[in-house]
Amino acid sequence: ALAKEQSRGSDIKAQATICAQYKITVTLLQ
Repeated sequence: ALAKEQSRGSDIKAQATICAQYKITVTLLQ
């Protein structure tokens, strides 16, 4: 169960990072 929670947390962090990079890219392209 702990491993699942850790992997879930990693997925959330990864998605947040990708989202942040996407927003930065869009801002720079405008």
